[in-house]
Amino acid sequence: MTQDALQLENFSYNKRMRIISQYKDMRREMGFEIRSMWFNLGQNKVQFVPSLVGLILEMTLIPEPELRKATIPIFFDMMQCEFYSSRYEIESFGDTKRDSSHIKANFSDFENEMIVKLDALFEGGKGDVEYKSLFHDIMIELCAQHTTMHEDGIKFVKIVSRLMESLLEYRSIIVDENKENTMSCTDFYSEINKKEMYIRYLNKLFDLHLECDNFTEAAYTLELHTKLLHWSDEILSSLLKGEKYAMAKTHRQLKEALYYTIIDNYSKGKMWECAIKKCQELAEQYEQETFDYERLSALHNRMAVFYDDIMKRQGQSQNIFEWATTVKVSHNFYKIKFLCTVVRSTRDSPILMLEYSMNFQKPNC
Repeated sequence: MTQDALQLENFSYNKRMRIISQYKDMRREMGFEIRSMWFNLGQNKVQFVPSLVGLILEMTLIPEPELRKATIPIFFDMMQCEFYSSRYEIESFGDTKRDSSHIKANFSDFENEMIVKLDALFEGGKGDVEYKSLFHDIMIELCAQHTTMHEDGIKFVKIVSRLMESLLEYRSIIVDENKENTMSCTDFYSEINKKEMYIRYLNKLFDLHLECDNFTEAAYTLELHTKLLHWSDEILSSLLKGEKYAMAKTHRQLKEALYYTIIDNYSKGKMWECAIKKCQELAEQYEQETFDYERLSALHNRMAVFYDDIMKRQGQSQNIFEWATTVKVSHNFYKIKFLCTVVRSTRDSPILMLEYSMNFQKPNC
């Protein structure tokens, strides 16, 4: 259904009309058949949740209104299937009718799969504003009519609708030629505690900053990642690792690697005070926890270089403080949901320090 030869919207009007008159829109016809087959599965439907979520989602994203209207309700049925399934793997779907206390009473597997697949498909160019609106309207209506899943269902639909809105905004920013002046990312994943997706977008935002030579902003972005980690030898969860630091095995190893990257970027951005602060935090670990005096020595040598750089740039620290005080009060165009501080050096572009927030817009410099 998603092969290029069937995407009629890519053809000229005349060719599209000829195909429809002879064969109809085969995507729509196949979609109707898939919908019919799904609802004929009966109690076996639960065996395909969440494994079929991605494929059904890709089908519903095809830009054909009637196909979308017919197939989006499959998602609500998937939610019901998981909600009423048993919490015990040995039981089948029908066993919960005999003992209602065994009902799982949530659709978390479906929700997680939906969010992951939606992110991947929208990033690949699928989806549009019309789909977001249609999905919201259809699913809200279905959830509102359900007595048991009413609250959880509506909450899920609102989350997914916000996600689609954020992904569409992010996609429009990525293809914008003027990346230097406008950047955006979402605070969505941090709010719903999807750490793996949150870190993924932190890395995307970090890369965007590096493309624009915004080294200080890149460092601030990585600091958000370090807030999720501990100075301990606890084994690192795959959710916290990210793709760039695959060799890190523990919280300490990853946090240390991130600190060095942060220090490097602060140095490139001439924010030596911030670099020294990170060096001091790292030095405390070497001195009191790991007793790695070789690295401690190298770190102090680097701090000495940063102090020399500060002395060569006399008077700039006071300017930074004054700008931080003034801009924080007066510039409301920074649309930050959480705490932020804006800093401007005497020579560089505005710098945005985020604290657990990923939704911002940088004005023209």
